[in-house]
Formats: sequence, C-alpha cells, structure tokens
Amino acid sequence: MRFDEIDSPREIKLKPTLRRKLLNELKLYQELKVQLKTIEYALDKHKAAIGELRDETGEQSISLDGFSVTLVAPMRKGDLELYKEYNKISCPGDRSEANGD
Repeated sequence: MRFDEIDSPREIKLKPTLRRKLLNELKLYQELKVQLKTIEYALDKHKAAIGELRDETGEQSISLDGFSVTLVAPMRKGDLELYKEYNKISCPGDRSEANGD
C-alpha cells in the first residue's frame, strides 16, 4: 500500500440540525468524562485513606456493617510483577468486583 492510498480525514458538509445534535452529544460526552475523572480522583483518595485505616487494624481483611476491605497481595510470575498490591473494597449490595472499584 502506498502512502497516498491511505484514507485521510476529509471535510464533509453537515446539515445544521445534524451538526448541532452531534456537537451537543460531543459536549455532553466531554462533560461526563471530566466528571468521571473527578470522581475517580476522589475514589482514589478515599481508597488510600481506607487502606491506611485497614493497615492500622493490623488485619489483612476486615468487614464492618456490610463493607469489606481486603489487602490483595501482588501477583508475580518469575521476575515480572503482574499487578501491585491493592485494597479490594466492597460496599453493601456490591456484586463481585475484580479490583475493588
């Protein structure tokens, strides 16, 4: 394949209503993405605080009023660390979760 055969972005004309609808959806998506990052940042701060408090208990796993916090040890395969340790946090009514999110 030659370089000049590769499709490149091209300008297209959109009907004003379609353009407005698409732009509205894109702006809403952007707003939600910003909100999600803000929430993820806050969750990370609380996860760290919860992990420190669990450490203070001296226990690897605790349950309190339907919540549970468990320290999950790092997984290694030879010299390769597959994942770092983390605290798996479950809230009342949560289904099984892979990484405590």
